[in-house]
Amino acid sequence: MITAARRRDATTALLIVALGALTIAAVFVGSLPWPQRVWVPGTRSSMVGRLLDEPLPVWLLLIATAAVTIATALVLFRRLPEPAPPRWFPWVLAVLLVVTAAVGSLNALFFAGPAGPSVGPIIPIFHWMFTFVPSLVIGSLGAVATGRHGLPAALAAAVVAVPMQALSWSLLVRFNKSSPAVLNALWPTAILVVIPFLISLAIVMSVQAGRARDRAHPQP
Repeated sequence: MITAARRRDATTALLIVALGALTIAAVFVGSLPWPQRVWVPGTRSSMVGRLLDEPLPVWLLLIATAAVTIATALVLFRRLPEPAPPRWFPWVLAVLLVVTAAVGSLNALFFAGPAGPSVGPIIPIFHWMFTFVPSLVIGSLGAVATGRHGLPAALAAAVVAVPMQALSWSLLVRFNKSSPAVLNALWPTAILVVIPFLISLAIVMSVQAGRARDRAHPQP
């Protein structure tokens, strides 16, 4: 008979495998020569207009990536054993994952536009937050709400956030001829996507450990 702890560990392992597989797939798929929008003088100059001018295949790529990552995260999270999270938590999780995917898609659309031989140095500002914040918020909420599922909740957030950001960087450098696009996408993915997630994961695990201590030694 599979115990609750073993099932939770198995689900956590599946989330990690899914995270790695989807991230690698996003890097390789995003590095393909997807069509690039052409800005013509006198056409839409607003930010929204430029996003709407993005080629349809890029839109479909982002929608498909968001759908696959969200579905994977939710399906795997629902495998967690008892004690089940509160009834409201899966709904909140789903909403937060959709928001995470939407932010990632917008970032990818901005990155997809300027891709080309003239791409200059990458100047990251707040890009590290796109994986740090979702994992921290969702993971901490899971730790507080469920007491045991903070780590799986953070991983579920990362299953959406990390591949979406990896796809963004791949789309940015896909036409850079100085070196293979996959290699160009790997270093920003590692530094600006994976490392912030790992930091948030450490914080979530600390929060979950604190909740475990509180349960083991309740205040009189």
